[in-house]
Amino acid sequence: MFKRLPRTVTKIVLVGGGEPLLYPNILKLIALIKKNKYSGELITNGVYLNDKIINCLIYYKWDKIRISLHAADQRLYQKVHRAKDFNIVLKNIRDILKKRKKQIVPKISLLCVIKKIILTA
Repeated sequence: MFKRLPRTVTKIVLVGGGEPLLYPNILKLIALIKKNKYSGELITNGVYLNDKIINCLIYYKWDKIRISLHAADQRLYQKVHRAKDFNIVLKNIRDILKKRKKQIVPKISLLCVIKKIILTA
């Protein structure tokens, strides 16, 4: 698969069509990308970042994780995402930071979309 890519390709981003961490072979794909010396970026909602995936990302020195977190608190998160996963996402971010120790990767960034929402009490 990677042998067909032009040499100018240096980075592979896992994103699109839904949550990439639900792909059944995600751990193999992460390993394959890094073993082939590509820079790797993952765009995720952060909910499915479990210990197995986090350990894999750290082991292979994954480059960047962008987490779509379109809210600053549980209430707004629930309104925007229509889910109650805010604290799970925060826990997963803390777990990555704790497990990577002094390693600087994977870098974590938050993807925030600004939009008008009418909040009701």
